[in-house]
Amino acid sequence: MPSSAQLKGYHRDRRILQQIEKLKALTTDQIFALNFEGENGQRKARERLLKLYQRKQVKRCRYSLNDPYCYYVGRKHGRLEHLLDLNWVYVWLVKKLKSWDVLEHFYHEFPLKILQPDALAGITNTITKKTNFTFVELDRSDNDFDKVVKYNRWYESDGYTSQWWSELADRFPTILVVTTSARRRAQILERIEKENTNGLEFKVMLLEEVKGEC
Repeated sequence: MPSSAQLKGYHRDRRILQQIEKLKALTTDQIFALNFEGENGQRKARERLLKLYQRKQVKRCRYSLNDPYCYYVGRKHGRLEHLLDLNWVYVWLVKKLKSWDVLEHFYHEFPLKILQPDALAGITNTITKKTNFTFVELDRSDNDFDKVVKYNRWYESDGYTSQWWSELADRFPTILVVTTSARRRAQILERIEKENTNGLEFKVMLLEEVKGEC
C-alpha cells in the first residue's frame, strides 16, 4: 500500500501534468510557484520535473544555459516566449486569489469581433457566484498601441452583451496590459489617459512586477 508521502507525490505530479497540458508550457520557476513552497521548494520542483522528463511524460527545452527549463507535452508551441510570459499572468492571478475565489477561466488568444486579447481570465467568487473577468494583453513591441481605441469602440457597440461570459460577469472586464519596459508603460498610460473615452478599467504592469509578485 502506498505511503501518504507517495500518494502526495502522485497527486502533485498529476496536478503538474494537468497544468502543463492546460497552459501548453510552463517553466521550472512557474511550476515551483504553483506547486511548491519553502526553502527546499526549488530543489523539490527540479527533482519532480526531472523524474517526469525521464519517464517521458513531459518534454523540455530552454533558450540558454542561464534560463530555467521549459516543460511541455506534444509539439512545442510556435510562440513559446510569448506563451511563457503570458503564463506568468496566470501564475500571478493564482497567487493573488482570496480563499473564497477560484480562477475558473483562462483561455489563450480569445477572439472577439475587432480584437483578440492574448487571454481571457475569470475569477469566480464562490459566495456571490459572480465572476470578475479580465482581458490580458501582453505587449512586447513598439508598434502603435491601438487597443484603447478598439476596446472603447467594442464597448460602445454593445458587442460584449452577446458573449457567453457577460451573464456571469459582475461588470465589464478589466483590461490588464503587461509590458516589458518603463518607457513603453508610460506610452500606454498616456494613450489610456487620452483615448479611454468610456472610462473602462485599464491596468498596466511590467512583466517583472508580475513575476516579482509570484
